[in-house]
Amino acid sequence: MEIQAISPIRIPTITPTNTTAPASFEGILGQALQGLAATQARADSQAADLAAGKDVSLVDTVLAMEQSSLSFNLAMQVRDKVIGAYQDVMRMQF
Repeated sequence: MEIQAISPIRIPTITPTNTTAPASFEGILGQALQGLAATQARADSQAADLAAGKDVSLVDTVLAMEQSSLSFNLAMQVRDKVIGAYQDVMRMQF
């Protein structure tokens, strides 16, 4: 049995679609959420294929699931920071 090398984890990057105008927060957030959904779908698909007995690498499946978990945790931390910033702004007295 040959042991396969572990491929490096690619960190998703967010690039604006329109380079002439600055990207909006809504656009960047939308792209990030679409990337998160794609990462989770890929991990789910690989886990289902592995459970069905298809020819899927266990290492690739575990890495995809861990990447999905880390991406989700990052999204939750960003959400918490945005909510905290919003609450700080709402507490300001003008």
